[in-house]
Amino acid sequence: MLFSRGSMCFSGILMYLLILNPVFSADTTYINESAGLVVMTVNQTWTIDFNESCENLSSVILFIYPPQNISPYQRIISYSTNHEYKIQQDDFGNDVFVFNMTENITRELNITISTRLRVDYSDFILDHEQRYVKSKYPFKSNLTAYNEPIRQMAVNLTKDKLTLTEKIIALTNWVYSHVEYDGFYKGTNDDAINVYKRRKGTCDEYSVLLASLARSIGIPMRIVYGYVYSEDYGWQRHAWTEYFDGGDWYPVDPTFLQMINLDPYHIELAHAPDPTYLSEKITLIGYELPKYKTKSYYNVHVNSVKSCNQTVKIKPVVRYLNDTIHIDVAIESGDHYTTETYIINYAKGLTMLTGRRAFIKYLKPYEKYIMEIDFTKPEIKPGYIYSFPYSISTRCGSYNSQFSIDEGQSSNLEPQGFDRFRSRLSNTDFRIYLVIGIFIILILTSIHIRRKRK
Repeated sequence: MLFSRGSMCFSGILMYLLILNPVFSADTTYINESAGLVVMTVNQTWTIDFNESCENLSSVILFIYPPQNISPYQRIISYSTNHEYKIQQDDFGNDVFVFNMTENITRELNITISTRLRVDYSDFILDHEQRYVKSKYPFKSNLTAYNEPIRQMAVNLTKDKLTLTEKIIALTNWVYSHVEYDGFYKGTNDDAINVYKRRKGTCDEYSVLLASLARSIGIPMRIVYGYVYSEDYGWQRHAWTEYFDGGDWYPVDPTFLQMINLDPYHIELAHAPDPTYLSEKITLIGYELPKYKTKSYYNVHVNSVKSCNQTVKIKPVVRYLNDTIHIDVAIESGDHYTTETYIINYAKGLTMLTGRRAFIKYLKPYEKYIMEIDFTKPEIKPGYIYSFPYSISTRCGSYNSQFSIDEGQSSNLEPQGFDRFRSRLSNTDFRIYLVIGIFIILILTSIHIRRKRK
């Protein structure tokens, strides 16, 4: 969560850290999974309800994180508010809006920030090979502190990886595949050591553990907080990470399994070593200070969407080997370094034997890679032809195809095109018919040639 707990009391001054459960509402008309560039309007509203008279209040000061304008992939088009504000920066370079209200303080105060912003991760490409140079993250964090098992796991996962990019991918793939998403832990602010033992959590736990693994081998990594959209939960608060390569900070989302080219529905509010460093707070100045309640509301409206461009070429070839369906997927990158996410979706009834269902793969410019996928042949009724759809999805699109199994044939084959011809060569009857056909063609050709010579 973005908010941390605590309070301070002085003579005539009360300062509270806001512990809010925001209510989200959103227009999802223009949500597009393969979006590259999105223009959105984010409306943030805070309501302060005083239980008694406010006549002894001389000032109400609110400190709020708006969507940030400090990253190359998120740019603010405009801010508008219903009260005057000043901008100050916290210790980590985040902009904080400070509202100091001294007049017309009523029993119900509403503060709104409307932000129009442009998010575009598609242009934030990796144009160089990231060297691994061991360095130290400058801020301490209890939540991301690591022990020897965490450090040893990070070493084992990355020992054969030469570049910084490959090391980050190895750590991210491991966190994604070994931590189970469990909403029970939402808002617990658990530390990395417990998450490593338990292997359960939400986006906070995914991010804290990834940061701990990275920092244990000398990779600076910070945690980003903001909003995100997902099909399962709609708009919600979210945490992800950024790692430092010595020149820039690059985003990684271990919960969504995305790296550098994130989907543009990630809206950044702030970054810090861990959640305990960030707080949105209210300060009351006056005498006989009243009690109050706070609420917050967030509304995200997507104004326009531009689809992203596919960064790789995908070409699968299906082969049938006894009781196994084998797919060789040829992948070729474009003119820059890619850290693409691949997700394999397949029909019910298939069991994946080899390969990972979801992972990030690093490719150099124009590099070719063969992804191997094996499925067990499902049990099906004889005398029928069964078609099994599958897809290979990336951030910007997917390759959809299918293969068929004909239980009426002893070879159980029904692929398409050249694969169909090649696979049927394993059928004895087909080979016999093929040889007879070729022999007949040769005889007819010979007869035709002789007639022409006469």
